[in-house]
Order: sequence, then structure tokens, then C-alpha cells
Amino acid sequence: GRTIYNNILKFCRFQLVINIAAVVVSAAAPFFGIIEPLRVTHLLFINLVMDSLGAIMLGNEPAHESYMREKPRRRDAGLISPALTVQIITMGTWLVVLSFFFLTDARIAATFGGQAEHYTAYFLLFVLASLMNGFNVRSTGFGIFRNLGENIDFLKVWASIVLIMAAIINAPYIPHAVGAWIGGMFSCTPIHAGGWALVFLLAATMIPVDLLRKAAWKGFVRARG
Repeated sequence: GRTIYNNILKFCRFQLVINIAAVVVSAAAPFFGIIEPLRVTHLLFINLVMDSLGAIMLGNEPAHESYMREKPRRRDAGLISPALTVQIITMGTWLVVLSFFFLTDARIAATFGGQAEHYTAYFLLFVLASLMNGFNVRSTGFGIFRNLGENIDFLKVWASIVLIMAAIINAPYIPHAVGAWIGGMFSCTPIHAGGWALVFLLAATMIPVDLLRKAAWKGFVRARG
């Protein structure tokens, strides 16, 4: 029962960060002169994949001995704790900041061959950053890569989403009408290898930022006694 409860909390941390960032970016982008950084099909894809596959990815997280050392929860206790709220707001804010930096920085824009490739790279960045945050939510401590072998579904889903993104982005290379149909639906343009590396590097910042957030929160709790 405690494992199920904690896995539900992990999914809440994972999904709410995505939703908050997507809403803020979509609402604020026009004020920066950015039109539809995430298209409707992108948002539907993100919600569909992260809701369904994300649930599989985190729903099978193994039990931890620490769960049995937790104090019993009140029956009327809220699901969203202060620590969870801070994590969601912090990581959601960082994803928004990362988004607008990626979309507005002239050096990054110059890395890609035009707006279509730039916006395709942002779609990839948003998905990969969300996946990186999947590691963060696995643990409230610093052992975010611990016991990964006990949840093979996590690694399978993680890799599957990356491969699906690669297929969508490289759809123009798929022969016959299938590639044109997928490319037209998602309005994606193939990205060069350097662009992929840059996106992976920026998406990976989700991990050290959350580790710093955890260290700061731990120090805050300790200071309060």
C-alpha cells in the first residue's frame, strides 16, 4: 500500500511539471514574439505519451525499505505536501526558463537551419527534459539512479519515447506516403547530430537543478529543527 501511494506521488511530480510548463510556455510565448512553439499535435502527443507510458514507467517502481519507516498518514491528509509543491514549482519553473532560453537565444537559433528545425528541436527538448525529470521523481533523496534494474519498464519506456521522437522528427526520410503523413501531422524537420547533442545536454540540466533543489530543501528542513 505504501509503495502504491509513493508511486502515485512520483507520477504526480512527473506529470504536473509537464502540464505547468506546457501551459505557461504556450500562454506566454506570444508576448516574446514566438508563435506556437508547441503545436496542438505536439501537446496532444506529450499528454498522451506522458500520461499513458509515464504511468507505466513510474507505476512499477520497486518498494523501498524506507517506506516502512515513514510515519502513518492521516486519512484526511492532502496528497500535495509542501515538499512536493516546491519540487513541482521549481522544476516547472526551470523547464519554462530553459524553454524560453532555447527559443530566444540567437546563438542557439543559429545552430539550426531555420525556424522549422529550431522549433522541432524545441519539441524534442521539451520531451527529453520531461524524461530526464522522470529520474528525479524516482527518489525524494539523491539516489535517483538506484535500483533501476528492478524497474526494467522504466528503461524500456524511456528508450521507446526517445525512439518514437526520432521517428517523428525523421519522418521525411520514411518512404512512401507514411513519412509525409507523419511529417505533416507534427510539422517536424530532421535535426542534425550536433542539434541532438545540444538538446540532450540542455535537457540533462533537469537533473542537477533538482539535486540542488533537494539539497536546499534538506538544509531548510534541518534548519527548522
